[in-house]
Amino acid sequence: MKGTIRRETSPKAIRTIFLIGAAWALAPSLILAQQAPAIEWQRCYGGSSLEEGHAIIQTADGGYAVAGASQNTQGNWFVFVVKTDANGNIQWQRNLGGNGTDKAYAVRQTMDGGYIVVGITSSNNGDVSGNNGGGDSWVVKLDAGGVIDWQRCLGGPGGETAYDVLLQPDGGYLVASGTNASGGDVSEHFGGADYWFVKIDDEGDILWEKSFGGSGTDLLSRVLSTQDGGFIAVGSTQSTDGHVTNPLGDWDRWVVKLDAGGNMEWQRTYGGSGGDGGSSVVQMEDGGYMIGGSTNSVDGDVTDAFGGNDAWLVRTDAEGNILWQKSYGGSGDESIRDLVALDDGGVLAFGSTNSTDGDINGHQGGNDYWVFRVDAEGAMLWQRCLGGTGDDRGASLTRTDDAGYALVGISASSNGDVTSAFPGYDIWVVKLATDPTGVSEHGALLQAVLLPNPALDQVSLRITLQSPAKVEAHLINSTGQLVQTMTRQAFPAGEHLLAGTLLDLPAGFYLVRLVVNDAVFALRLVKM
Repeated sequence: MKGTIRRETSPKAIRTIFLIGAAWALAPSLILAQQAPAIEWQRCYGGSSLEEGHAIIQTADGGYAVAGASQNTQGNWFVFVVKTDANGNIQWQRNLGGNGTDKAYAVRQTMDGGYIVVGITSSNNGDVSGNNGGGDSWVVKLDAGGVIDWQRCLGGPGGETAYDVLLQPDGGYLVASGTNASGGDVSEHFGGADYWFVKIDDEGDILWEKSFGGSGTDLLSRVLSTQDGGFIAVGSTQSTDGHVTNPLGDWDRWVVKLDAGGNMEWQRTYGGSGGDGGSSVVQMEDGGYMIGGSTNSVDGDVTDAFGGNDAWLVRTDAEGNILWQKSYGGSGDESIRDLVALDDGGVLAFGSTNSTDGDINGHQGGNDYWVFRVDAEGAMLWQRCLGGTGDDRGASLTRTDDAGYALVGISASSNGDVTSAFPGYDIWVVKLATDPTGVSEHGALLQAVLLPNPALDQVSLRITLQSPAKVEAHLINSTGQLVQTMTRQAFPAGEHLLAGTLLDLPAGFYLVRLVVNDAVFALRLVKM
């Protein structure tokens, strides 16, 4: 039985998630194809005014949650959250906020099946209470149906915006924001805009908060949980003092590594004499990092350039030292807004392009979504432009449980790849099918079952092999980070039971990546 898994017929099958039919190769040397995955489906969400899509996650039921903003006819912005099924059909949607400007920039699924949404609010009415002045970081906890459980404004008399949020093992959350003043919840400010991290409990009460930056402007984009229990954050800086050392030019990419208590362990600037920004970071299996963003420098750390702003990847070791860096693009402007770490040691990068040359093929007009895959050494394996003749700009992506990808951003097109568009800018979600890069059939694995699923403290992986095979099983969190290796050894033919502990892991959606000889399979796991 090649490329398929038999359906479990025992009573325990009720709590079983089966392997997807397709498999993709693990090692770069096993790559069999270099073509972009096809569009499986695409949807526009919005109305007669303007909408922005900033974040997308796959949910435990196989659907998706999208967070962004929607503008009403009076010009007010609301937080806009959409929950869909696996095919992009809306199950519910919510406008949240007051009479000010309210936008969402990140969403995560919580242990109770609900959602934590973060962004900005300048309101102090409607759904919003406790505003500290100006714009605050706004944290909203929703139940599984999108109803508000609680909300919290974080900030001071200046302006704060939350750009990311992480679930924590104790049930609380780490909120990653920017701030430009001290006072209120902000105990320290260094000048301009600073990185600001706030640890809150499961009811939104502050446990600790820390600011980092210099006298210039420091703009945070994304934060990631690291293998050692700490955090790493990426953004951009114009500072030349304070926590920022070794400034390189106008704008530098700035990465800050923190321990679990929010104390700085190290920081690094990357770039040249021009403008260099950071938008996303993922941790690789060796403990190092891949950092994505844009550059228009032609010197310093940047060794090649195509023109305008280029997409720029920097691969580092665990201490932030550069292992390699590479620019991608054409004579126009490119950006990377988000990254996903892949099994071959490479990444999938997602952003935008308006070039028609260089690395770009298939440009459709204006700005297009641009998605491309590189291997462990930065060599491009495939790329694809998505959109129409209007303005289409990518913001966020997630890897899906069928080894495909879901992308979100904004679109002003109504042709090309974009259908069912509304007037103005819409939230545009594109679901790409299983990545064909390295697809192969493999007959050793007959069956794989996760029991129980959902799981609380422990999970068992039962595999059935029809022939001897080398087996690896890895637990991967929703950001693509390796959190546990369940096994890595050779097994004889027959049935085998592997155990994994989940006790110290936050609740949410995980993948068990199962490697059988040269084939990789994925099972979706829900940690309660």
